[in-house]
Amino acid sequence: MQGRMLEEVVGLLTSDKPFEPDGYLESEPKNHLDACQATPPMYEAFFQAMLHVVKEGAGESWSDRQTTAWQDRVDCIMARVHGYA
Repeated sequence: MQGRMLEEVVGLLTSDKPFEPDGYLESEPKNHLDACQATPPMYEAFFQAMLHVVKEGAGESWSDRQTTAWQDRVDCIMARVHGYA
C-alpha cells in the first residue's frame, strides 16, 4: 500500500492525469479529509518535505528553475485541495 501511495504522489507531481475529470484530484483530497482528517496544511508540509528530499537527492544538479516548476505544480494541487477543505 505504501508503494502505491508514493506512486500516486509522484504522479501528482509529474503527470497531468490527476487533474483530468475523474482523476486523482477529483475525489481523493475529500476522501483524505473525511477519512484521515488530512488538512491543507498537512498537504503543504508533506510537499515541502518531499521537495527537501528530492533537492537533497539531486544535489548540485537541482536548479532554481526546478524549484519554481515544483512550486507551480504544488500550487495547482493545493488549489484543488483547498476546494475540499
